[in-house]
Amino acid sequence: ASLFSLGLFISPVNAADEPPAPAATKESTTKTKESAEGLLASARKLIDKKKWAQAKKDLIKADKLNSKNADVKNLLGYVTRNMNDTKSSMKYYQAALKLDPNHLGANEYLGELYLKLKQPDKAKAQLAKLEKICGKNCAEYKDLANDIGKYKK
Repeated sequence: ASLFSLGLFISPVNAADEPPAPAATKESTTKTKESAEGLLASARKLIDKKKWAQAKKDLIKADKLNSKNADVKNLLGYVTRNMNDTKSSMKYYQAALKLDPNHLGANEYLGELYLKLKQPDKAKAQLAKLEKICGKNCAEYKDLANDIGKYKK
């Protein structure tokens, strides 16, 4: 009996016999966007709990997935400021404002950073910018005006 008739004949695997690799679908590309949004949402919850280091990790991942999100950069600035890393905080606020010059949060938080850096005149310039963007009745203007009012040299 031949090897073939005994079922011992093994044919070489041909590449044509392999199923095609799945193509990138619309669903797989939106998952990336969703995960960046999911990381941003997770970071916001961690920020509410003042878990700065964990929030920073989520935000850095989100920034890698979507580097054009001013909210992510703004929150990275906020988190690093609360971790007393003022140099990184400044970099992130400036990046957020480069993407969106009228970003209310980044303008407010940059003013707060200037107060932390003992630069009240720069904080007042941010306040003037907020007034132009949203007026004196928006929360960001009121918050920064209040912080400037409490500032002691």
